[in-house]
Amino acid sequence: MGPKLMRLCAMALLLALACTPVSEAQDPKITCDLVCPVVPPGLLVVLPTLSCKYFCKCENVGGTPKTTLMECPPGTGFNPVLEVCDPALVLVPGCNN
Repeated sequence: MGPKLMRLCAMALLLALACTPVSEAQDPKITCDLVCPVVPPGLLVVLPTLSCKYFCKCENVGGTPKTTLMECPPGTGFNPVLEVCDPALVLVPGCNN
């Protein structure tokens, strides 16, 4: 479990630099209504949503799990296999951008 969290952390840090948090009010159909896994302080976990345009970022803030809805940059979609915002994903049928 440790190495996977470390890998997720590295990917999420890259995503956090390129992606922006969004308010669920901007798209009320897309939410982070999920229970984040327990994440050690300083590490992040990213999880997909119903739309490949968004993903959920889970982190530990002062001992409390925090979930943030994030939006991929224009022209990309969240790839749950690679755990990155992927330009190739917008070409996939069913990607609800």
